[in-house]
Amino acid sequence: MDERIVSIEAYDDVAVETDGVLIAEQTKSVLSSSNPVANRAEVFWKTIYNWCDYIKNENLPQKELILKYVVVSSHTLKAGSIPNSFAAAKSNKDAKEALENARKKLLGDGDPLKKTSPVSQTIKPYIDFCFAPENEVFVLKVISLMEIDIHEDSYDEKLIEKFKMQPIPSEYDMELFESMLGWVSEQVHQQIKQNKPAYISSKDYRAALELQIRSRDCKIIWSAVSVQPEDYKTTAEIERHDTYIRQLELIDIDASDIFEA
Repeated sequence: MDERIVSIEAYDDVAVETDGVLIAEQTKSVLSSSNPVANRAEVFWKTIYNWCDYIKNENLPQKELILKYVVVSSHTLKAGSIPNSFAAAKSNKDAKEALENARKKLLGDGDPLKKTSPVSQTIKPYIDFCFAPENEVFVLKVISLMEIDIHEDSYDEKLIEKFKMQPIPSEYDMELFESMLGWVSEQVHQQIKQNKPAYISSKDYRAALELQIRSRDCKIIWSAVSVQPEDYKTTAEIERHDTYIRQLELIDIDASDIFEA
């Protein structure tokens, strides 16, 4: 099994590292009617700008790079032609064609008969950056590396199903799912509390999951073999003054609690 490290706010919103690959993800959660994959979406163009900045300033490790634009939405989204063409472009040539088509769609091609709506001031800085000749090499690289991953009102179900694909006992898979969500949340919280990027390794995750499985297996075994002792056996243990009885007496436990123990 590949060892991998998942980080939050280290290289990007989320990043997944293996020996030779880094997947950098920009994640967007949508609860309103906004569309982060529209042609003129500010968050989309800002993401392109951010990725260009990372590459330009060498803020990412020297590994094979995958850039993912992940959108989790509570409603159906329709991706615009520009985001779709960027995600489909896998070569420098395709990226250049997609960028030129985007420029014409947003700024026009000089034909006075084909009017385009002016771009808003919120996206203009990012548009200007992406279409500036001196930035083309970085923009083309980003376009050729990027992918778009949209989850429409089904992300929780997909996550649960993926979790269940692991070798875990089906009788308490949802208990484990909730426990591991809590474990991940706590790991992230403790590191961010120290003003550090959060890192979780697959090794630590598997160890925590196995511990959760063992604890539940033990509870089932204990419940199967445990029986309520008869009164005379309880009395006999107290009269024998077994070690645990003496320990309870040392800390002044009430007699009724000793009988219950």
